[in-house]
Amino acid sequence: MKVKRIVANVAADKIEAAQQFYGVVLGLELVMDHGWISTYASDESANVQISFASQGGNGTPVPDLSIEVDDVDVALERMREAGFPIEYGPADEAWGVRRFYVRDPFGKLVNILAHISQDESKPVGLTASAGFQVGIRRTLPISREQAWAFITSTEGLSLWIGQLPKLELTVGETFKSHEGVTGRLKVVKPLHQLRLTWQPKDWERPSTLQIRLLSNIPDKTTISFHQEQLDHAARREQMKLHWENVLAAIVDHAGKQL
Repeated sequence: MKVKRIVANVAADKIEAAQQFYGVVLGLELVMDHGWISTYASDESANVQISFASQGGNGTPVPDLSIEVDDVDVALERMREAGFPIEYGPADEAWGVRRFYVRDPFGKLVNILAHISQDESKPVGLTASAGFQVGIRRTLPISREQAWAFITSTEGLSLWIGQLPKLELTVGETFKSHEGVTGRLKVVKPLHQLRLTWQPKDWERPSTLQIRLLSNIPDKTTISFHQEQLDHAARREQMKLHWENVLAAIVDHAGKQL
């Protein structure tokens, strides 16, 4: 894996204000402008860049740093093996990058990305390291604590695992629901993340399911379901619909509590 580019990111409500200081006075060239993010580069080296963004794209926060690599899936595997927390993704974004967010040892949010070609011959959701994958997320007007309490409650568990007598939220805990879904908890970070194997009774091998709660303000939380190691495109579409329905039920529950 090679690092190709490193970009400093600055959160800014009015990104157009950067033009006078960085463009006119410092002489940096505007090389990208998507409305919510603009990037300036040096004439001497196109790899010396700074970005200004009002959001991180696709509902994510603005990262502190962006690092472009030649193989984002290899970078992802290395981060997971080293135990660094993945905050978002991996995801193939509509603007032509595949990326994930990770926290560095100093608590900084780092966006690891690679530009991808829009190859129509490649099935949607297919990755080199994680098979077919799907990610669904919704933002709810509830706190992170409320979201965690519900998804780990008996009612919440019934939506994404099935009927269970109980589930101890400890790493290594195994489960089998009344509906036949089996798995094992691999990562448990209260109020933040669950990562587990997830396998219905008619599947030949397990998938990997990750649930994340993302929140920067007290009364708004994004719930993210991300599933990897799916066997084929049809199963990806099946699970996309499934998790959309699960999140719809969670949204409905949240609405009744307000």
